[in-house]
Amino acid sequence: MSFSRYARPWIPTLVFVAVVLCLLLFINYNSGSPYDLEEEKPSWLSSLKMKRKPDSLPGLHWRDALPWEVAPKRFLPNYYTYKELLEKNDDVIYRRSNIVFMHIPRSGGTTMNTCFYKIAQNVKDFDKTVRFVTERNYFSAQKELDGHGETDKTVISGEFAFGSCDYLKDRPCAYVLLMRDPYERVISSYSFCKEYNDDDSDFHCSVRTDDLSVADFAVLEGSPMFRQIVAHPSACGEKFGNYFDFKNMINVPKGAVKNNKYPCWMKLKAFLDHKLTPDQTDELIEYVANNIERWFASVGILDKKNTFLYHLQDMFYIPTHNICSLLHKSNNTVPASQRELMLQQLKADPRVAKAMKADLTLYARVKEVVELQIKAHHIIHKK
Repeated sequence: MSFSRYARPWIPTLVFVAVVLCLLLFINYNSGSPYDLEEEKPSWLSSLKMKRKPDSLPGLHWRDALPWEVAPKRFLPNYYTYKELLEKNDDVIYRRSNIVFMHIPRSGGTTMNTCFYKIAQNVKDFDKTVRFVTERNYFSAQKELDGHGETDKTVISGEFAFGSCDYLKDRPCAYVLLMRDPYERVISSYSFCKEYNDDDSDFHCSVRTDDLSVADFAVLEGSPMFRQIVAHPSACGEKFGNYFDFKNMINVPKGAVKNNKYPCWMKLKAFLDHKLTPDQTDELIEYVANNIERWFASVGILDKKNTFLYHLQDMFYIPTHNICSLLHKSNNTVPASQRELMLQQLKADPRVAKAMKADLTLYARVKEVVELQIKAHHIIHKK
């Protein structure tokens, strides 16, 4: 008896349809997902390599110090403008999230740290303190973060906090950012350093301002916000002294560095200035600007701090606006006439525009996103 007698004419068609469906599922599975949020990196990044010296130390990974290695692996996109990229119940995802605050010097960060500490102390399900990631504890902080943020929500802050979400597991994690107009920020920073000009105050400010104009100071300081995102603090470690002659790489007036000790931010700036061409730097600035809404769940500007606090309250369901709207700590106020003169000096110096280009670009982008957040917030709460 032959099988062909009992074969059904629709079986080949069914087999063909099944094969096509499997093929379509395979293509869709490999085409990416809503969680592939990071934009494609500039092509030059993969070709930028540095040769090791013959006496290179074993286990030293150059990639740990390169900008593209710091791009976060774990993050939540902007709550108001990119939330649709996530699955359902996205409000719950943000309300369960750990919080990482990028502390940019002289940009309202101390006030925000006080705010987050009050939240941690008074709100249920929070770790009862704010954990800081700084130049002095960066490597130990990574180990200490491992395992935190699981049972209780954790707040991380600091100048080297970007990337901390990668060490906090088993709970969503969101970056938030408060920026200040870069010109206003550098005026405040310069005046602050003048108040703490002695060698014993290197914790507050590592630079002497005796022989520096505000424009000289701005050129020296550059773009701290940009560096926090793209430059890895491991470049400041002692091992890298075997590979980089920072003393000759850093262009700083004689006697301007306290205790003859180059701070980490100064080494990072020299590293980027010497390893990236101007075109590469411009591409990297654009890359970061294009990812602001992807990497940060919420952004704000100091001129609209209360709006920032309200958005955090709305997003994380914590009373940031209720508790912190009246908080303000200003230990450095520049007289209006002096401030205006310094502002004119900064804007008239082409060196300043070049040194601060990255942060000026990022600030312009953050301002745009803030307006988008405000509009989206109004639409959401009108429903």
